[in-house]
Amino acid sequence: MFAFTTEAPYGSPKTHPWEIWRLPYLRIIWCSGHTQVGIFFVLSGFVLSWSSLSSIREGHHEKFSLSLSSSVFRRWMRLFVPCFLIGTLSLIQFYFGLIELPVTREHAFLAQVMDYVRECVRFSNPFQLERTGFDVFHKYNHTMWTMPAEWAGSLAVFLSLLMVSRIRSYAKRAFIFIAIPAYCCLSAQWNYWLFTTGVLLADYVKQAGGFDQLSSQMTRRSRFFWVIVLLIGGWLGGVPQKREWYERPGYEWTDKLVPTNWRNIDDGGRFLWCWSGIMTIWGFSHFAAVRRFFEKPCCRYLGKISFMLYLTHRMIGTIAGYWIRKQLLNILGTPYSTAEKPDIVLLEIRGVFWNIFAYLFSWACMLPMALSLANWSTILVDEPSVKFAKWADDLFVGGGTSEL
Repeated sequence: MFAFTTEAPYGSPKTHPWEIWRLPYLRIIWCSGHTQVGIFFVLSGFVLSWSSLSSIREGHHEKFSLSLSSSVFRRWMRLFVPCFLIGTLSLIQFYFGLIELPVTREHAFLAQVMDYVRECVRFSNPFQLERTGFDVFHKYNHTMWTMPAEWAGSLAVFLSLLMVSRIRSYAKRAFIFIAIPAYCCLSAQWNYWLFTTGVLLADYVKQAGGFDQLSSQMTRRSRFFWVIVLLIGGWLGGVPQKREWYERPGYEWTDKLVPTNWRNIDDGGRFLWCWSGIMTIWGFSHFAAVRRFFEKPCCRYLGKISFMLYLTHRMIGTIAGYWIRKQLLNILGTPYSTAEKPDIVLLEIRGVFWNIFAYLFSWACMLPMALSLANWSTILVDEPSVKFAKWADDLFVGGGTSEL
């Protein structure tokens, strides 16, 4: 059931008679943030390697060297500079009491800023590639947790490309590009696995002659195979994470699919979500009709603002979203108490219709605000950050003749 209760802000209480999010494909549509991270990491590996692979295949070693060195030089700035700027919004919200964070509230704003700077330095340490537990989080904005993993995965892509830069044979490159993600998978290095799988996909598509040729070469049997891959990948994306506040009926058996060395990574769920991201991207790559949908202007626009939408969306949910959910509970909620705590009165929205209504209504209110914030963040933060990284690259390479 939709989680409009004070006990379960992100899932349904075990005592509730209906739990709509247990239906697998509803979870895929609405609740698969973990799978989306997997999709994004595969795409990142794909995009980062696309241009360099063209140079390798054509034997243009100088072009490859220039392209790869520029990518390496700009990558850290591309990932972390926007995070530093967006994170100041959380800093301001926290200092003025709009949100609560696991941070000491300083008496002076300048002292709070200095604490924020120290946290940014720790968070963006380019030499700390392996992080465990809460070390991956930025104290002022937990949404940024993927950036260190993105940085480490990017370095794996660059190193893999450098490794094969002299190999013209596709079969030999494919052997290496298969061996690397396979080793990462067996070693439970999930971000390296996803990024290097994106490199493998990029070289595979180039060998086929491009996406259009890849789609046109499919037979009925291969088409059926990739449809099955997409369906399985979609279903795996809906496997719910283990949580104390809801059960997982119908999904318990999926725990047996998780290798032992993966079971401590998000309680084993990360293994399945990684497979979902890989299978989804590889499946979509073979269907021209699906790709044409994502090439429409509205999808391209969402892709343009996606980075800022990712970094800022939780700000809308924690401020405006909390108030909206609270008002919906007050209007539509039914009081109830649990046997364990009979003196505590809780509110929940009962009935499938009213749960779906509350969910859609909250989305209708928050989505325009989230898109607007992401749009202006793209204009004011992301695009200038890209120009800054390009300017810095040109400054050092060209001796300072480039202009912003």
